[in-house]
Amino acid sequence: VEPNATLTINKGCQIYFHKNSGIIVGNPLLAENGGTLKIEGELNNEVLFQGDRLDEWYENVAGQWDRIWLTPGSVQNEVNYAIIRNGTVGLHADTIGEPIGNNNPTLTVKNTIIENISDIGIFAQGSYVVGENNVINDCGRYAMVLNIGGTYDFKHSTFANYWSFSSR
Repeated sequence: VEPNATLTINKGCQIYFHKNSGIIVGNPLLAENGGTLKIEGELNNEVLFQGDRLDEWYENVAGQWDRIWLTPGSVQNEVNYAIIRNGTVGLHADTIGEPIGNNNPTLTVKNTIIENISDIGIFAQGSYVVGENNVINDCGRYAMVLNIGGTYDFKHSTFANYWSFSSR
C-alpha cells in the first residue's frame, strides 16, 4: 500500500498469499506519510487471509506466507472481522519513530482470529494498538510480542498457545 493511499478490503474477501509474500502498508524505507489498511469484514462474512496451497494437506500448515506489515508511518489501520491463518507473522505493527504525541492508534484490531502462525501472532514495536474481542492462538513462538515500548489496550481477547507442530 503506497504512502498516502488506503487499501480497503471488503467483507467476504478471501486473500491468498504465495510463499514469502504478504501485505506491506507504507514504505519501510520512508518512515513518513505511510499508507492505511482497512479490513472491513462482518460477523459470518469475515475477510480471510491464508496461503495459496488449498489442497487438504496444507490446510493447517503454518508459515506458508510472510505477514501483514504496517511499516513506520502507516496510520489508522483497522482490522475488523478477519481470519488470519498459516502465516509466519500475523500482524506486524512496526511504528518505531512515530511522532511523539500522536493520539491515534496505529492499529485497531477487533473481532479477529489469528491462528496457526509459525512465529508471532501480533508483533508490535513502539506502537499504539487497540484490540477487542480477538483470539490469537497456536503460534510457533509467541502469541503476542510488545517490544520497544508503546501503548497497548486489549479487551476481551484470548491468547492461547497450544502449538503442536514442533518442539519449542
